[in-house]
Amino acid sequence: MIVKSINEFGFEEDTFNRKYRASFEGDYLRLIVLRKTGEPCNSGILYDFSNVYEFQKISNRSEKLAYINIFVSIAKNKTHTKWDRHKLIMRVDSPSNAEIIVNALKDYNAILIGKS
Repeated sequence: MIVKSINEFGFEEDTFNRKYRASFEGDYLRLIVLRKTGEPCNSGILYDFSNVYEFQKISNRSEKLAYINIFVSIAKNKTHTKWDRHKLIMRVDSPSNAEIIVNALKDYNAILIGKS
C-alpha cells in the first residue's frame, strides 16, 4: 500500500514532473526521485520509520495539491550506523491521496515500534 501510493501519487516537493519511486530495504523505506524519463536522479534516501520525530498536519493547498511533512531519521552512511534527522516534504496530487499516504506511514510506524 505504501509503495503503490507513493509511486502513483508522490512527487518531489517542488514539482509534479519528478515522481518518487518507493521501495523497501528490510524495515527501511527508500525514496528515489525520478526524472521525467523515469530514470533515477540519484540513489535516493533511506528512511527509518521506526524513528519518526513528528508527523505534521497535511498542508492542503487546493483540491489537486497537498504537501506531506514528516520529520524522520535517514541513513547518513551505507552501513546504516549513522542516522540524521530529516524533514521529508512530499508533494501529492490531492489531499485525499496525501491522507492515504500519511495514514499508511503512521500505521507502518506503529508496526515498527511494536516490533522493538
